[in-house]
Amino acid sequence: MAASWSGAPPVHQLCDRVLMQRAAAGRCACRPLPSRLHQRRLIPHCIRWQLGSALPALGLAVALSSCGLLPERPSAVVSDDGLLTGDGKAFLGVLSRPMTIALRSGRSQREGIAVQRVVPGSSAERAGLRGGDVIIAIDRQRVSDTPAAMRAGLLARLVLQRHPGEPLQLVLLRPERRYQARLNGRAVAVDSPSQWRQLLDGDATQTLSLSRQLRWRKLRVTVVLGRRAVRRLQTTPVNPHYEALPERSGRWIEPALRHFTMEADYLELLANWSEPVWGQPSQLLPLVDYLRREPLRMDTLLEELRTTVRRHADRPAALVAALTALRAGHFSAVPPPRAQAVAQNDMAAELARLSRLLERARSERQRALAGLETDDLSELREGVPTLFSGLSDSYYLHRGDDLSAQQHTAELLALLAQIDEEAMASALLWLAQLADTAPLQRLATALADAEPLREAVPGASGELLYVATTSAGRIVVGGRAENRYTGRFALVIDLGGDDVYLHQVGRVDGEQALSAIIDLAGDDEYSATADFAQAGALLGVALVLDLAGNDRYLAARFAQGATVGGGALLIDWAGDDEYSGQEQLQGAAFFGLAALIDGGGDDRYHGDQFAQGVGGPRAVGLLLDKAGDDHYFCGGRELSSYGTGGIFRGSGQGLGIGLRFHAAGGIGLLQD
Repeated sequence: MAASWSGAPPVHQLCDRVLMQRAAAGRCACRPLPSRLHQRRLIPHCIRWQLGSALPALGLAVALSSCGLLPERPSAVVSDDGLLTGDGKAFLGVLSRPMTIALRSGRSQREGIAVQRVVPGSSAERAGLRGGDVIIAIDRQRVSDTPAAMRAGLLARLVLQRHPGEPLQLVLLRPERRYQARLNGRAVAVDSPSQWRQLLDGDATQTLSLSRQLRWRKLRVTVVLGRRAVRRLQTTPVNPHYEALPERSGRWIEPALRHFTMEADYLELLANWSEPVWGQPSQLLPLVDYLRREPLRMDTLLEELRTTVRRHADRPAALVAALTALRAGHFSAVPPPRAQAVAQNDMAAELARLSRLLERARSERQRALAGLETDDLSELREGVPTLFSGLSDSYYLHRGDDLSAQQHTAELLALLAQIDEEAMASALLWLAQLADTAPLQRLATALADAEPLREAVPGASGELLYVATTSAGRIVVGGRAENRYTGRFALVIDLGGDDVYLHQVGRVDGEQALSAIIDLAGDDEYSATADFAQAGALLGVALVLDLAGNDRYLAARFAQGATVGGGALLIDWAGDDEYSGQEQLQGAAFFGLAALIDGGGDDRYHGDQFAQGVGGPRAVGLLLDKAGDDHYFCGGRELSSYGTGGIFRGSGQGLGIGLRFHAAGGIGLLQD
C-alpha cells in the first residue's frame, strides 16, 4: 500500500483548537495568534508516505505533546486604549514539546524543551526566542531533572505559577549551521547552500564540494512575562475521532532523530508546515489538516485507513460510504441507503428496482449541482479538460504572466468548489447499489429464456434482450453472445460473451448525468479515446462492474475510476485484467471520490501520469487490488523535472497532490 497527502493550513488556524482542553484548564502558556496571515508560500508543502518500501514500519507514531496556541475569540475584553486586558495569569507565547538532542555527533545527549513556534508580538519574541531553540533550564532548574513523564507540561506549569511582569530565566541551545565549501580543491566562504550557484557561475568545468555542520550555541535569555488575554474557550479537541485512536507503532522516531542529529531539521520542518498555503482553508481535508498538526501520528492513521478499506473491500456501497466519511473527517461510515428488495426471478420487478436506483442517483446529482447556473456548468464542461491538460507538462496549471489565464483557472476551481460534495457522494452511493451481485444473478436467471429483440437499438448491436427509456436515460440488456456497445446509455447489463465497449458508452462528460455498465461474464474489451469514459465522470457519477473474465481496458484520460467534480467506481471482481491509459485514471479524483477495485487475478496497470490512486483537492482516490501477482507502472512519457537520465515523472501510485497557487491536495491510496 502507498498513501500520500499534501496541503497546509493557514498559520492563524494551525493551532486553533489544538489541545483546547488543556487551555481551558489553565495549562496553556500562550496567547492568540493574530487573524491575519503573516507570510505566504508559493508552493504548498507535501506529506508523502509510502508503506511497503525499504522501511515498511517507518511509523510517525510519537504524538506531539505541546502547548496549544489559542485562537482569536470575539469575546475578548478590550480596554479603553484598545489593548486586550488579561485574567491575571502570565503567558510566554511559544509552542513547545520535550526533546532529547544529540551533541557532538551523538556522543552526548541533552534533555530539553524544543520551541516549535513563537507567537508574533509575544514576550518570547521580544526576548529573542526562535523556532528551533531548545530550552535546557528554566530559572536554574534543569529540564533533565524533571521526570520524563512530566516534561510535556513543565514550561506551561512554571509560567502559570508566575505573574505578568515577572522575569523568567532561560538557558537554551540554539542550532547553528556552518557550511564548508571547496571550489576546485580550494576552501571558499559560504554562508548558505544557495550560494553555490554563484560560485560556479555557470562554468561546468569547475568542481564544488559542500558540507554542513550543525553546532549548538548556548544562550542565557531573560523573558519578562506578559499577560494572558481573556478568552472564552471551546473544549472540543481538533478532531476527537482521530485523537481517540490508539498508537499502533513503536516510539523509535526520536532516537532516530538524535542518532542522525536531525532534531533541528525536524523543528524547521514543523515550522514550514505551519505556514499558509494558497487556496481556501475550507478546501483542506480534515485528515490532511490533522496530520499537519500531528505529523507523528501518521502511521497510526494510515493503519486505521488500511483497516477501514479492507473491512469494506467486498461491499462497494459500504466502501463508498467509508471514503465519504474519510473525506468528512472520520472513519465511521454511515450505512448506505438500501433499495427495496424484490421477489426472486421477477424480471419486471428487478428492472424496476434498477430504474429506481438510477433515478435516485440522478436526483442526488441534480441536487449536488443546484448551486451552479447553466452557464457555470457549460463553462466547467468546456474548461476542465483544457485546465487539467496543463498538468501533463508541469505541476503548475498555467505558467508565465498571463493574468487572464490565471483568473480563468481560479474561476473554474471556484465553481468546482461550489458542488455539494455530500449530495454527489450520495448519488454515487445509490449507483453503487447496482453492484450488488445477488439481484444481478437473479435477473440473469429470469432472462435465461428471453427472446432477442427484433428491432435495432441505436448504439448497441448483437444479441439484445431488453431496452427501455427512463427519466435517467436508456437501459439495455444484452444476452450471452458477443455484443458491441458504442452509444450513450444510463445502464448497460450484459449477461455474458466476449463483448466490446467503445466510444460514448459509459461516458459521463457533463452532458450525461450518470452511466453504469454491468458485465456478468466473458473476456471483454473496453476502449475509448475520449475523456471521462470507463467509469470516468465529470460533474456526474459513473460505474463499471465486471464480474468475470480476462478483461482489457484501454483509455486516454479520466477513465478507469476517475472523476472531476463527481464520483466514479470501476470494479472487476475476477480474471487476469489489463488496465492501460494516459493520465488521471485508475482511481484518480479531483473534487470528488473515485476508486478502482480489482478482486483477484494477475493484473497489469499502466499509466503515464497521475494514475493508480491519486487524490487532488477535496478528493479521495483509491486503487485497491485484493489478490494476485500484479504489476504497476506509472511513467515513461515525461522526463524527470530534474533531468536525471532514464527517470520519468509519474506522479501516481498513492499520491495526494494540490494545485499549485490554488488549492491543497487530498488523499491518494494504492492498496494491494
